[in-house]
Amino acid sequence: MPNKVFGYLHPKYKTPVMNIIFVTIISFFSIAIDLDTAVTFVSFGALTAFTFVNLSVISHYYVKSKMRSAKQTFLYLIFPFVGACFIGWLLTLLEAQTLLIGIAWIVIGFIYIGIRTSMFKKPISTLKEGKVAIENR
Repeated sequence: MPNKVFGYLHPKYKTPVMNIIFVTIISFFSIAIDLDTAVTFVSFGALTAFTFVNLSVISHYYVKSKMRSAKQTFLYLIFPFVGACFIGWLLTLLEAQTLLIGIAWIVIGFIYIGIRTSMFKKPISTLKEGKVAIENR
């Protein structure tokens, strides 16, 4: 998210005003949905996050760092793969509408990251941007 907007702190109160406004606007959408729908969206978000964590372990340790001894293969390839598959199965148990909206949200996120990184040619921004907001306190 743009640091200029989301890293802004109110000069007097030292609070993230834009973040509060953003979360408030998003929260108003909860009025239009029932609790079951909200729970399924949260479940989709958590399950996809855990899936990406498992895939990131495989990518970082097994593929990039080449940690491939017998023990490391179990820890960094087999266990995360089984975890990702199990989570994938759990995702299939969610309602079709939840999956459709959740997948659309993920696609929007990848498009956003693609734009910010010039179609994945530049690295994703680091915490350096976040330090600017902290230093402004």
